[in-house]
Order: sequence, then structure tokens, then C-alpha cells
Amino acid sequence: MSRRWIESRKKLVNAFFMALGSYIEQEAKKGDEWREQSIGQIYAHLSHEVEEIRRNLKRGERELLIHNCIDAVMLATMLLAKVAEQEGLLDKENLEEKA
Repeated sequence: MSRRWIESRKKLVNAFFMALGSYIEQEAKKGDEWREQSIGQIYAHLSHEVEEIRRNLKRGERELLIHNCIDAVMLATMLLAKVAEQEGLLDKENLEEKA
């Protein structure tokens, strides 16, 4: 295992947990309402965030870029959770035992 490989994984994990922390803070206020949204609704919101990211890059808006990237990561994760659950890849019983 190379040092670069380890550092790359650490960066990804740290970035994901940054996004997860933001999600926990934001969604707690909303009561995890994303769970009632359809896959199409979450996808539309994700598409909007990706467009915002494109605009941020063009305008050099670094602070907004970070915010919108965090939103996009969590929306993509929400979308994955919805689809994976529908496909039976997230066993509800196992999730309850771990909580």
C-alpha cells in the first residue's frame, strides 16, 4: 500500500465526514424530510446543486463552491440510500441493531 493511496483515502473520508456533519446539523432542523421525497425530487435537487457548482467555478466563488459541494455529496448519498433501500441492499434490521 503506497503512502499516496493512504493519504487519498484519508482525504476522501475527511471530506465525507465534513459533509455528513453538515447534513446532521441541517437535516436535524428539518426532521430528515428527505426520506419522504421521491428519487426524482432528490435527483432534481442534486442536479440543481451541480449546476450551482458549475457557476461557482466560473465565478471563482470558493466559499459557495465548498457549500454546494457539501450539499451535492449529501444529496448523492441520500439518493444512494433511497435506491439501495429499494433494491434491498440496506437491511433495515441490521441498521436498527447497529443504532
